[in-house]
Amino acid sequence: IVLEACTTDLLEYVLLHPTGIAEPNVCRWSRQLCSAAAHLHSIDILHLDIKLENILLKGEEGKQVVRLGDYGLSSFGKPGRRVSKMCGSGIYRAPEVSLADELGPFDGRAADIWSIGVCLFVMIRGCFPFGAHVPINLLKEHSGSAGAQASTSPACEAAGGCEPQSVLTSQIQRCKIPPALLDVLDCVMIIDPAERLSASELLLFPWFFDSDDLLDDVMWHAGAEDGYATPGSPPHDT
Repeated sequence: IVLEACTTDLLEYVLLHPTGIAEPNVCRWSRQLCSAAAHLHSIDILHLDIKLENILLKGEEGKQVVRLGDYGLSSFGKPGRRVSKMCGSGIYRAPEVSLADELGPFDGRAADIWSIGVCLFVMIRGCFPFGAHVPINLLKEHSGSAGAQASTSPACEAAGGCEPQSVLTSQIQRCKIPPALLDVLDCVMIIDPAERLSASELLLFPWFFDSDDLLDDVMWHAGAEDGYATPGSPPHDT
């Protein structure tokens, strides 16, 4: 098997930028990550282990593009089919995944979206949103959860009509995050997995296209010459 040579991964890059990555890079790489996830989900593949270590960067500084790797825990799953196996990695794991033994099978697509949200947060802030633990207690207390913040942003409503309860409720969590990116995170970091937007719906947010460099991006529906779009890779010249 011959694979592309990638220079580093996002975890190493974040460690070199402990106060957060420049927003244009976060915007571009997040767009590519969502495009890759949307493509996988469109062909019924659930990654189930999205984390900084599995997001690879290819190219020279300032021109890197994202490659989503490590499919060791991935699974096939048509919409509506639920996952019962424990998967994911610690702090990136969605609450319902951590409670799978107690609450039963979960939606793998929604679990991937939560993990993407954690990665977006770390990229822009240089730290994790919840310290050492995923807020699994919030899932148990989801109905009428005290302190949950309803997001009614026009961007969120335009993307999917959602009015979610974001878990990013504290000022400490929300500071230093651009308002347009908070709109995205408020539709991702939601306790109820049924309320999270899909990867393709997230790509409707204007924030993803604030970057001037769109040439290295590929939308999930952009086909390559052989009809297969490689997640995160640039489209073929026409």
